[in-house]
Amino acid sequence: MIDNSDTEILAIRTVFNDGCQILLCFWHILRAWRKNIRSKVMPHIGIQKTMQEKRQHRDDALQYLAGMMYADTEEDYNMIYDEMIMWAEHHQQEWDVDDFIAYFDSYYAEKKEKWSRVWRRGNYNIDTNNFIESWHQSLKEVYLSGLKRQRVNVLVYILWDVVLPSVMTDHAQTALLVKSATMTKAERDRYNAARDIQGKLIIQIQHDRFPVFPSIVCCIVVVELIMFFL
Repeated sequence: MIDNSDTEILAIRTVFNDGCQILLCFWHILRAWRKNIRSKVMPHIGIQKTMQEKRQHRDDALQYLAGMMYADTEEDYNMIYDEMIMWAEHHQQEWDVDDFIAYFDSYYAEKKEKWSRVWRRGNYNIDTNNFIESWHQSLKEVYLSGLKRQRVNVLVYILWDVVLPSVMTDHAQTALLVKSATMTKAERDRYNAARDIQGKLIIQIQHDRFPVFPSIVCCIVVVELIMFFL
């Protein structure tokens, strides 16, 4: 899962071809939509609108985009898109939304499989990469803030002998109820979904899926963190 970066998408496809699914972070997409709607959904020059009217019209535009993001079926997605086009045509005498429609068609319509829930499958309701970005920030500010020697072997030592035991200790304390865990509703939903997975964390082999064991996950995390700081 990444931000909506065409450079990152191209790099991933160059290395892995179609061997992995690329998902776009909901939070980053919604932030970009809100920013662009403010500048691209405007009344025509000479048409006076109150701030409330502008806010309402821009909220309507965002609701169409959010509807496509959370659509359940491809038919629902296409229906909402058509409704958005009709909405734009209906208000074209007073509102200029051509740039807004062109922006969506150019930057999002062709990659809808990466951000609409119609095509997001097997992501266990994880729709944002903010959690890993928050972890990266904590890693840099808490564990690596005083790092003077920027060598890979020093980084591996810190990650393996300091960070990993700390994370595993925190996890064990939370699991044993020694330390309380505060979860959001989305986190509780993911936790309950995880409890339903059978087979001691072994993912069923289907197509490009493979068994994942805790020790392998730890190694992958360390490797990913090393690559992040190189």
